[in-house]
Amino acid sequence: MPAATRRRSLRKETVYDRSRLTRKGQQRGNQSLLATASSSSEIMSKKRSASSGSHAEFRTNKRPRRSSLPLNPAVQPLKPFPGHSVTVLVHGSPEFGQLGMGVDQVTEISRPRLHTKIQDLLEGGQLGRHGVEQIVAGGMHSLVVDSDGKVWSWGVNDNMALGRPTQGIKDADAEELESSPAIIGDLHGFRAVRVAACDSYSLALDDTGSIRAWGTFKLPDGRCSFDGVQGCPENVLKPTMLPALANVEICQLACGENHVVALDRTGLVYTWGEGSCRQLGRRFEDTALDSAMSPRRIMLQHIVAVGTGYRHSFAVDKSGVVYGWGLNMSHQIGLSDDLRGRASHIPIPTPIPALHPQNHNGAKVVQFAAGEFHSLFLFDNGEVWGCGQCDQNAVGLAHDRPEYLAAKRAVQSSVGAETVKIDICISEPVRVAFPPPPTQDDPTPPLPPASLPFSSTKISYISADGRYSFACSEQGVLYAWGEGECAQLGLGADQGAAGTPTRVRSKDLKSYRPIGVSCGGQVVLTPVIHL
Repeated sequence: MPAATRRRSLRKETVYDRSRLTRKGQQRGNQSLLATASSSSEIMSKKRSASSGSHAEFRTNKRPRRSSLPLNPAVQPLKPFPGHSVTVLVHGSPEFGQLGMGVDQVTEISRPRLHTKIQDLLEGGQLGRHGVEQIVAGGMHSLVVDSDGKVWSWGVNDNMALGRPTQGIKDADAEELESSPAIIGDLHGFRAVRVAACDSYSLALDDTGSIRAWGTFKLPDGRCSFDGVQGCPENVLKPTMLPALANVEICQLACGENHVVALDRTGLVYTWGEGSCRQLGRRFEDTALDSAMSPRRIMLQHIVAVGTGYRHSFAVDKSGVVYGWGLNMSHQIGLSDDLRGRASHIPIPTPIPALHPQNHNGAKVVQFAAGEFHSLFLFDNGEVWGCGQCDQNAVGLAHDRPEYLAAKRAVQSSVGAETVKIDICISEPVRVAFPPPPTQDDPTPPLPPASLPFSSTKISYISADGRYSFACSEQGVLYAWGEGECAQLGLGADQGAAGTPTRVRSKDLKSYRPIGVSCGGQVVLTPVIHL
């Protein structure tokens, strides 16, 4: 079947009737975020007094001033691991070439496996001296930055998310071009240091803070748009500079399903894309398409890290105050009921008191990861906290935890004897428990019951998508939980769900140490170094 006519998305569209505040449809696994605090070490070392993190710090009646003094470090190539080259393990669904393993890979990979195409490129010296520098899984495509700063892509290219042509190439099969890693040629001379991916929109960031973007945003009415300008192409294949950010030095990018949050070196935040659920965080909802699709500064300042879920967004400032905005139908923002936690949408960045350093012995959030209806927060002390819809296990909250039992009782009391399905949601973030660190004698220790203290496991990286989540510990141990119908959990062909963080094991993981993880719509990519 010609590539152009293939059915590309296995997802159902989710339609939100904002007047009735009810969910009419349901959507399954897609890109949420690869939201990483690019300077988490600096954040950890800059613990400041929490007294400046009061609610009064956020004011919506004054436009933040652009400071000439940088708050955040310039984005730089990630430091290589001495004596090691970074390669990739992969697992998930092979449909539409998303694994990047070529057209011959037609079965699911249910546990992390060495990405043979990437490994061949590494051994052939085509990924530079140190191999993979950064990797991100999008909705149905993936991007890689190698140690020479080149960007590689593979996956679905119907909306030009790959940034390179795959149709009409003489003597080349379109499906093979999509399902195998290849360089984005139009980025020649652009030393990429980071990449980010929405559903069908992609970005690359260079070491000067300049951005290139390509692909398209998908709108709720089924249309597509790149910049919202009438008469301009809906889909853009060639990586393109964004005029609104021409004089802005960006240092971090986070992508939701169809929106982008960008952080500059002075601590200001820019958003653009589809904003029907107020995920752009602008004071007034943009009804003009060209306005929503153009990067604009929002009312935040002194920000050091940003993150996104499908249709919600986060930021944390230098004092450790966390802000959230966007879709909140499952309490995924993390606000208590007396702080608008019951609202279906949070229109502007709003402080989340439960994540304030004062409530965490001075610890601060350094990374965000979120799916469709849940959110995770990584603190600089290695703890992970989560909120949102938890009856589908995406938060990873054990069912003997008091917070889960209280939420379940609240739902049961509100429903009464009626047979009505209501999601169990955690409105304020609670700590996610992990099993103790594995040992040679006990490689898969069980999760301690809620009556016992939390284990000593410290997490260094988190990622999430749809209704599942991943974490990588300081020891390099992978944990997965939630629901993954396309082998996203990596726990084996017979396990598509896990209620709490569960160690991911495979034959290839015995020889490699994970240094991160990226969750996509139906694929998970794990950068690793050889032991």
